[in-house]
Amino acid sequence: MSLHSTLRFLALSAAFAALPITSATADLTIGSKAPKIDVEHWISNNEGKLPKVQTFEPNKVYVVEFWATWCGPCVASMPHLAEIQKTYADKGVQVISVSTEEIEVVEKFLERKVPKGKSAEGAKEMTFRELTAGYCLTTDPDGSVNADYMEAANQNGIPCAFLVGKDGIIEWIGHPMEMDEPLEQVVAGKWNREKFKLEMAEMNMIQESMQEVGGLLQSNQNDKALKMLDGIIEKVTNPKLKTSLNGFKIQILMEINPEAAAKLLTEVASKTEDVAMLNMMSWQVVEMSMSDNTEVPKILLEAATAVAGKAAKLAPKDGMILDTLSHLVHIKGDLDKAIELQKKAVELSPEVAELKNFLKQLETEKSEKQAK
Repeated sequence: MSLHSTLRFLALSAAFAALPITSATADLTIGSKAPKIDVEHWISNNEGKLPKVQTFEPNKVYVVEFWATWCGPCVASMPHLAEIQKTYADKGVQVISVSTEEIEVVEKFLERKVPKGKSAEGAKEMTFRELTAGYCLTTDPDGSVNADYMEAANQNGIPCAFLVGKDGIIEWIGHPMEMDEPLEQVVAGKWNREKFKLEMAEMNMIQESMQEVGGLLQSNQNDKALKMLDGIIEKVTNPKLKTSLNGFKIQILMEINPEAAAKLLTEVASKTEDVAMLNMMSWQVVEMSMSDNTEVPKILLEAATAVAGKAAKLAPKDGMILDTLSHLVHIKGDLDKAIELQKKAVELSPEVAELKNFLKQLETEKSEKQAK
């Protein structure tokens, strides 16, 4: 496997490593009693309408989220947290965001303007102080709450949210942008805590195993890596994770056995209607063609084009998917069809510069051919 492909695979593997997991050895995990909140500075709490919590009230749900002013994804999550607090205000939900920074640092940050279109109020101009005023924004410079939650749960990345249920028990841990479904189910009393705990244990197994697979690839032990990956896939019960892992396997096979890669790509795609996954798997073939102008084997190109076509039928108004299909059609040599698809992609996603740039590239290519 080439170095370029190995690095691409390791980047994909890193996605698993970045996911919040709950290790069996962690002091705080799914099903643990939530530690009290001993925060030093409560900067906002909806003008006093939300209590400055220390212990959790029965029959109420809490989101304890960890953030920092320097963390881009944390800042990007703020409108979503504001919207969650607003949506669930009358359902006993309280959002509490905790930073470990000094209060002066947070206060200075709050005076910044929210980028246009990023606030929960749409295009209305506001500061981050106004944006976060509706939920509890806090800072705890001594790091005690961070130690009780993040360190105790072996969580190393922010933003990270802990969902505390109506009985004061940790129900869910993860990225706040992925919290909507579990929060809705916890509030409705339909959340299956034990099922999620088992899913997190599975994620833990995958994370550790994928690191070993990456090591084998780096040392060019491709056969051993594939064998180990097959073992992981066989053990996984979550269909979405199984599909993702098969996507990784396709990535490995693409250069060492294109026929096997094409067969697996077709097989995996036939069993899912997840358009994001279909797009990701077919885009891998586009990336292969971009790697030092590598010639993509016909059998693999045909399979990827069919997969991208399926994704486009499932999501005909998704510009990014049409862009993938346009790239593949262009690689196949149908310039006019590629231009037609790319024009539609640009119409659907006019804000994405990369789509416009590729359309310009295609049109330039056509002009040069006509001039000859």
